Amino acid sequence: GLRQVRLLTNNPKKVDAFMIHGYGLEVVDQVPIIAPDEADRRKYLETKREKMGHLLPVLEGRELS
Repeated sequence: GLRQVRLLTNNPKKVDAFMIHGYGLEVVDQVPIIAPDEADRRKYLETKREKMGHLLPVLEGRELS
């Protein structure tokens, strides 16, 4: 059966949940979901990164303008 997964998420808490409650599944990789950096979503994504700890590579090293 399935023993290892590559988890597609920007949320590190989901990786932690798999570690604790993964039902025998090992997370071998966390693959970020990269969406286009659109100005109308920028504030929303910035909030997810800063307040909820989401890993958003498209925003790394950039600030709101």
